[in-house]
Amino acid sequence: MDTKKKAEAMKHFAEAEKAVKTSMFKWKPDHEVASLYYDKAGMAFRLCKEYGMSIEAYVKASKSHQAMGSMYHVGQSLENAAASAKELADFTQFRSLLEEASTAYRLSSNYQAAAQALEKAAKTCVKEKQLEVALALYVDICELYKDEDKVRQCKRPIESAIGLAMKLGDLDRAYELLEEQAAILSETASAGFVHQSLLGRLVIKLLQEDTVAAQRVYDEAVSNFTGFATSAEGSCANDLLTAMEEADDRRLQSVLQQQTMSFIQNDPVKATAPPAPETNPATTASAEGEQPPPYSATEGEAKAPAGGADAADTFESEMNQALGEIEGDLAHEEANLAQAEADAAAEAQVVSEASKEETMVQEEAQEEAQEKAQEEAQEEAQEEAQEEAQEEAQEEAQEQEKQAQQEEEEEDEDEDGIL
Repeated sequence: MDTKKKAEAMKHFAEAEKAVKTSMFKWKPDHEVASLYYDKAGMAFRLCKEYGMSIEAYVKASKSHQAMGSMYHVGQSLENAAASAKELADFTQFRSLLEEASTAYRLSSNYQAAAQALEKAAKTCVKEKQLEVALALYVDICELYKDEDKVRQCKRPIESAIGLAMKLGDLDRAYELLEEQAAILSETASAGFVHQSLLGRLVIKLLQEDTVAAQRVYDEAVSNFTGFATSAEGSCANDLLTAMEEADDRRLQSVLQQQTMSFIQNDPVKATAPPAPETNPATTASAEGEQPPPYSATEGEAKAPAGGADAADTFESEMNQALGEIEGDLAHEEANLAQAEADAAAEAQVVSEASKEETMVQEEAQEEAQEKAQEEAQEEAQEEAQEEAQEEAQEEAQEQEKQAQQEEEEEDEDEDGIL
């Protein structure tokens, strides 16, 4: 089966190469025919797992499409070439081809297809642990949507970019992206999402141990975003600042356990936590034999902070487990979505190939019909010409015969006159 498919692929490739060649009597390449056969060859090579030849065929198809000015089809051919590169595990070429495909789609004014091509590349980079490249691609997707005045669609890619920046430990980059996210959400989303983004920025500054910058973030949020101060996120931010200022570990842990903190998208708190104060007033006082503060007057109560820490650890463990399950579900959904996209693309490709083959069959049928009609017309014309010639010959023969008879009659009359 593979041998047959490969032979078929080679035949299509040869037809395409023949179509682009020029000669003394053929001055221009036939890119329309070439693109059709190159695409068919690419598909056939891919089916028989000759992925290198498949890439070559699809790339040549894209050049023929470009020569005809069909940039959307350029993008399709390059995207198909990228799929073959992925089969070879050549992820550098895979990403490069998808980026070229995205550019072609943009030139054809199809921004949605352009963004989807970049998103495919970004997701694959994440799976291959190329997080910095994936981050750059998600940022490019946001820029693409902004250039096309589709800011609302930036929501998902910028969330992905923030999450990747957090995984990379690039808190400065994450902060910049959160600033951009807040600006986008303030135009396109409800106030709750904006407040979550603002709280995320404040937490990042606390993670960087910059309480002054964190206070500035809070003040600017209160001044520039109506309703933040009285919102759950604003209250949580204020409690965090107070806990850090007073070095109150118990209050800090209490704030971190609030449900509001779990709603932060790409929660920076789960990546790390602000350093706890080195000393605890209760434990210090007990260790020195001094009178403990009112909240820990007894020995049992003196151990409350340790119990609170255990509870925090338990909570963090449970949250990490829940997050792991959510991430697993999301990964499963993404895999299903990717499979559905691949199936849809394969089906669309099959339909496209079938449509092209049907078009070729129709064109061949039309050509045959035209040739047959021309032959019939020629035959009819020849028959008519022969019939006309025969009729003319018969009429001429009859006239000649009449003339001969007249001449004989005249001769007979002359002889009778003489006699």
